[in-house]
Amino acid sequence: GSSNGAYRTFRQQVRGGAGQQAGHLLAALHHPTYLPLVNTDGTPARGSIYENIDNLTNTDITNISTTSIRYVGNQFVEINILPGLKLKSSVGLDYNIYDEREFFNDQTIIGGAPNPLGYRKDVHTTSTIFQNEQILTYTKALNARQNITALFGNSTQSTDVQIAQAVGQGFPNNSFQQISAASVRTADQRRSRSTLASFFGRLNYGLDDKYFLEVVARADGSSKFGANNRWGYFPGVGASWRVKQEDFLKDVALISELKIRLSAGSAGNQNGINDYAALGLWSGSAAYPDNLTSGPKPGVAPGQLENPDLKWEKTTTYNAGIDLGLFKDRLFLNFDAYYKYTTDALLYLPVPQSTGYGSTLANAGEVSNKGVELGITGSVIKSAAFEWTANFNIARNVNRAEKLVSPITFEAREYRRTEEGAPLGSFWLYEQLYVDPQTGDAIFQRADGTTGTTVTTADRKLLGNLIPDFFGGLSNNFTYKGFDAGLFFSFQSGNKVFNFNKYIMEGGGTRDASRSILSSQLSRWQKPGDITNTPRVTSVGNNYNIEQNSRYLEDGSFIRLKTASLGYTLPSSLTSKARLAKVRLYALGTNLWITTKYSGADPESSGSSGQNLDGLDTATPPQPRGIQFGANITF
Repeated sequence: GSSNGAYRTFRQQVRGGAGQQAGHLLAALHHPTYLPLVNTDGTPARGSIYENIDNLTNTDITNISTTSIRYVGNQFVEINILPGLKLKSSVGLDYNIYDEREFFNDQTIIGGAPNPLGYRKDVHTTSTIFQNEQILTYTKALNARQNITALFGNSTQSTDVQIAQAVGQGFPNNSFQQISAASVRTADQRRSRSTLASFFGRLNYGLDDKYFLEVVARADGSSKFGANNRWGYFPGVGASWRVKQEDFLKDVALISELKIRLSAGSAGNQNGINDYAALGLWSGSAAYPDNLTSGPKPGVAPGQLENPDLKWEKTTTYNAGIDLGLFKDRLFLNFDAYYKYTTDALLYLPVPQSTGYGSTLANAGEVSNKGVELGITGSVIKSAAFEWTANFNIARNVNRAEKLVSPITFEAREYRRTEEGAPLGSFWLYEQLYVDPQTGDAIFQRADGTTGTTVTTADRKLLGNLIPDFFGGLSNNFTYKGFDAGLFFSFQSGNKVFNFNKYIMEGGGTRDASRSILSSQLSRWQKPGDITNTPRVTSVGNNYNIEQNSRYLEDGSFIRLKTASLGYTLPSSLTSKARLAKVRLYALGTNLWITTKYSGADPESSGSSGQNLDGLDTATPPQPRGIQFGANITF
């Protein structure tokens, strides 16, 4: 068999995230409302340290694009060796060429304004992922009551990523955009490679179509880990009982299915670490002072501390579940309760400065997760012409850091912190209690039990986290003759979001002279007796401007209409004339509606693509609202 796909994508885009040259949402929010976008002489009107919105959306000023050419293919052969015994061998390739281009002319901050330079960066990335897998499967009915299925296989995977980058600055004018025309040119090249080998097996046993047992085992070896611990071993076992098949329940018409499930097993994790995480690395980009000449000389320096004992992060999971079908499965329920315990968590730990390193990657933590999940599927209406099905799921997860060598902080400003006995990535803030009605100063809770306007680092405390109390979704699907429609809602409750953008824009103009401010300043304290949560306007560095303030921590609960679809399938009498098996026309909307108490753009915020910044809103652009029209054609 063969499966092949080739794709080419091109995107004209803008930057996202935080920083002076960041996304269009930051530019729109921070540009003062009293300034135009463009001055009379055609230059950008920039009132703050951020680009204005025109700079980031006008392709004559900035030009950012990406191009990707990708092939994904899988070739396999399946051989029946003996009755019940078959071999499947496959090879797969995922090859991607990805080019990123950025140009900022001399009117932009990154392009050198007010000293005209211009800036161009090209990044060429080639990614090659090769996979090879062999699976041997044996199926046998031992007798009328018993059957077994045995599987054994192995797989290998190699990943090779090569990145070449060139940057040019200082162009004759904005018409020159090729790096070769720049007065200052720099280049960088990187390559990383990793390999993974796995052996796995599974044995399934069934008795009387009522009692089932499954035993699994796998061994994984990764080049990312230390020479002493490349391999990890992960067994598992599961059992289930179809109670409905028992004589005492067979004839109960109300119950169409009842199954009880139990399982225990372990799995390994290597996500989030680089390809050479365990090796001692040297950096070739170091420089050392030379007092005999005019400047520093290039050299090498230690870049990463070796850890030959680095090993797999391991999670052991215990699960109990029940499946219940009622009214001939018109109503079906799934309920699961689980407990997960992670050992040898992969964490970066600080090391003494005398070593010459800032941190090292080690297996240095234990984390637990426990929770419940409930799913309900119902056929609400079912007739010859019309059908309505609904699916509802809800879950709760409780996370806790069980063992840590030392507390772990995130981000340069340390808004979040993981401590032993608390959820991962909890917000570590000063707790603002109220605003003094007489002075307008923010009053904070101190660690010693007192309150006041001044605090120290010792007064910071964990105040909520990004993990919701519960989350889930609700979908409804309708069909009527050739028409179909669907609605999917997602929701979560109890999670917190730190609104960093609110901190920046509630500075009352004190952070810099020409920054836009939020309308919440209209309700600030202004005279003795005012009751408000927004302190008086004061200078930078005073208590009002404490960044790590609980006042900027908000409820991130929401209900979102994630997707809505409407489709129509043409009658077969019509499509058959065109020698087509099926034609469906559809419209699909995404992120059409949301209700939330969060004051920012989107409660599902992340300061970057990295999980360590989830729940930190740095004017992250909201999930886009989109409408798509299309056709599914089956030949």
